[in-house]
Amino acid sequence: MAPTNTAAQVISIDGITQDFLHLVQQSDNEVIGWISPAGYLHGSLAPPSPLLVGSLVATANTQDTITIPGALPTSSVSLTATNPVAAAMLASGDTYVSAKGTNEITITHSPIAGATFDIVVAN
Repeated sequence: MAPTNTAAQVISIDGITQDFLHLVQQSDNEVIGWISPAGYLHGSLAPPSPLLVGSLVATANTQDTITIPGALPTSSVSLTATNPVAAAMLASGDTYVSAKGTNEITITHSPIAGATFDIVVAN
């Protein structure tokens, strides 16, 4: 069925109250999405999360932090080796994402400089 727009101010979904400008409901009143006052789409109206990317060249320290605007503590992070040194570090099992923060990702690794990695972050 085609969704319809309903004017309102606040909605409660799974016990969480959300402000909205437009509520999109199906004819059976199931809420399929809403538009926030800031204009963001939510629910099934929201586009897929963009992938954020970055590259890291490891230093001789045991941790390196990379700034990736938009990264969050709740982001999913993937680390890919892009040279043989990085591949060997990943294969050893001691290279991993050790911290996720707002706009930054920390990688813990052996104290070997020159390993290169691609990092992909999804929110």
